[in-house]
Amino acid sequence: MDQELVSIIVTVYNIEDYLTHCLNSITNQTYKNLDIVLVDDGSTDSSGKICDNFALQDSRCHVVHQVNQGACTARNVGKKEAKGKYLYFMDGDDYMHCDAIRVMYEAIISNSKYDISIIGHKRTDNFHEDIMSIGDNNSYVLDEHELMSKLMGGINDMELTGYCWNKLYKKEVIESLSFRQYVPMEDFDFNLRAILNVRKAIVTPRVLYFYVQRPTSLVHSRKKSWFVWSRITDLLYQNYQELTYTQNQNYGSLIIDKLYFIMLFYKDTAWKTDKQKEAFSFCKFIETNTFKDYIFSKHISLSKKIYRILLLQSPWLTRKMMQFRGWKR
Repeated sequence: MDQELVSIIVTVYNIEDYLTHCLNSITNQTYKNLDIVLVDDGSTDSSGKICDNFALQDSRCHVVHQVNQGACTARNVGKKEAKGKYLYFMDGDDYMHCDAIRVMYEAIISNSKYDISIIGHKRTDNFHEDIMSIGDNNSYVLDEHELMSKLMGGINDMELTGYCWNKLYKKEVIESLSFRQYVPMEDFDFNLRAILNVRKAIVTPRVLYFYVQRPTSLVHSRKKSWFVWSRITDLLYQNYQELTYTQNQNYGSLIIDKLYFIMLFYKDTAWKTDKQKEAFSFCKFIETNTFKDYIFSKHISLSKKIYRILLLQSPWLTRKMMQFRGWKR
């Protein structure tokens, strides 16, 4: 069977201690027809040199060096450079099992209606997980509504559908999309818009990608939790506003219901801090512009609507309810 070209886009910024292991995991892929695009986003350590040396050793690779502009811009640059029919986005401080690309590719070509292939992942703090193949190859299929429901669901479902590095995309499905500045939620924003173009996705639960947890990462800073919730609130509101009439009919209730739930976390993390005025003002603005849509949505129960609206009016009650129900901020 002829192997079609798959582009692997790797964003790189000051990760010299992680990058070589990442690149070795790409070299060792059992799927060989690769177009490897390394985007060095203005690294000030030896990461850029590591990229150049790798390109000298592997003719499938080319490197783009740019002034630091952030991961979103770096991915957009890599996406434009990519030549493959299928695109895969990888973070330069992570790594993958040697079968990752092959498994995703064989899954996505098994049916012409599959637009995304998804694999399992694991969070780790070491470089040795790839000797352990966890899970199985028993795949299952999700349609676009199931994908959106999971994206708007609990943390496990949201991780499955929200990240980019556990997915192989048909280029034609995401060609018109770009990554937007919603750090650290740019993957979530990108996939929310990608799902609107998708017919079906195939999921192989086998753990083949390893998400390395760096202690300096933004997502590990509890002090910044209000920022994360503010970004999710903003992107959900913006995406809701951008829906076409048909998209709103299909997905609007899922997105606005998630928006009202997320605003509880945003207001709670900002409560009694110097961010309170900003957070409360933005949430009030959103409520003013979406209240009628939320109230008249036929797919959200009246009890849920009343419950969330009441909580939004009382940060104290929200805090008590979070403690009672064990909601994690």
